Amino acid sequence: MTEIINDIVAQINQIIFWLKFTVYLVLGICVVWLIGFIRRNLGLDTHSIELKRIRRILERQTSDK
Repeated sequence: MTEIINDIVAQINQIIFWLKFTVYLVLGICVVWLIGFIRRNLGLDTHSIELKRIRRILERQTSDK
């Protein structure tokens, strides 16, 4: 009888472990997504920085003409 109870407790502990793992994984993905979202909206990503450089170059070229 105690073996059955020990097996059930071990299974419950394993379920709790995988639930914690899944929650931490989801939270980690959310944090990474949030950082990317903030960087894109503030214009800190590489594409936005490159577009700013191109815009400055084009503005200089049009002001030189």
